[in-house]
Amino acid sequence: WMGVEVGFRDGFATCNYEARGLVRIVPRVYTWLEKGRPERAFVFIHSCDIHCPYSSRDPFDSAFCEFHRQHLKGKCEELPLMKISLTENDRHAISAHYDGGIRSSDAYVRELLKRLCEWNLYEEELIVVTSDHSEALGGHDQSGHGACTWSTFWYL
Repeated sequence: WMGVEVGFRDGFATCNYEARGLVRIVPRVYTWLEKGRPERAFVFIHSCDIHCPYSSRDPFDSAFCEFHRQHLKGKCEELPLMKISLTENDRHAISAHYDGGIRSSDAYVRELLKRLCEWNLYEEELIVVTSDHSEALGGHDQSGHGACTWSTFWYL
């Protein structure tokens, strides 16, 4: 739904769609800003960080559950996640590591905002932070995303 193959690059002077995770995206934004961006610029950052297997950098990966890889090993390869049977422990692990992923992403956004302040860009910019979807974390016996029809999954 969003990529160069559907014309997302159109209208942008610079478009880098190769870097998917915030660990790779945010440093590229810093480099672009440090090299002298145009006076008027639009920066759009989209990441796919918070998807199964919900792994994130430390200390976030183990913030809610220290045995991440034991819980979800082999589960996320069976996509869509909606169609596999999960135990209560699996659901708890998914929820815990999803929360860790949210914390990790929040930390990247916090660091980006801090840098914008340091570079005197924060006060002059319009900054919008959104989410592209939520996740089913065991509610209605569903996990993951993509096939949720319950209204509780539509609202962020």
